[in-house]
Amino acid sequence: MKDSEFNQVFYCPEFINTNPLTKENILEYFSYSPFYDEFSLNQIFKMQSRFAQINIDKFMNQTKGIFYEVIESNSENTLFIIIKKENVSINNKIVSNNLTVYFSILGYVYRAPTLELLENKAIITMLYNLSKALDLSEKSKRYDFLKGRIFESNDTIEVNEEENRFLLNTLQEFIKKS
Repeated sequence: MKDSEFNQVFYCPEFINTNPLTKENILEYFSYSPFYDEFSLNQIFKMQSRFAQINIDKFMNQTKGIFYEVIESNSENTLFIIIKKENVSINNKIVSNNLTVYFSILGYVYRAPTLELLENKAIITMLYNLSKALDLSEKSKRYDFLKGRIFESNDTIEVNEEENRFLLNTLQEFIKKS
């Protein structure tokens, strides 16, 4: 799939004004979107069963190819989850693999982000926050010739300056006695 699909949104007010979305017609609505594969099993069976009363769902699970299925909807018919699947034959058995997930909210159809995209976003956010923390630590870093590098917050700097004066005075007295 193209990365641009994550940035696309489909909305067809003409369809929604004439046909309020339901679980029965959401796939028809989805078929007008740029996400829809016109060579899917849904489209093929739709054309073949146009004039005959055939149970398409029965054939969908027995035929190799790509198809779409509504897996979830809410009671108000405002949210639908559509999954793109591919039937493949493994050891003479048809097995369905999930390819892509789409969702429709109030008629707006989006492609759901993949786990990889979410992980990348989380990693980028984590690295950004880590960079900010390192920048902050660089700003609050001091060097003391006795202690080495000292990382302090702004509120403790004043107290440690008094401590440093005490150490410096003690060191000067020690040198005078030697």
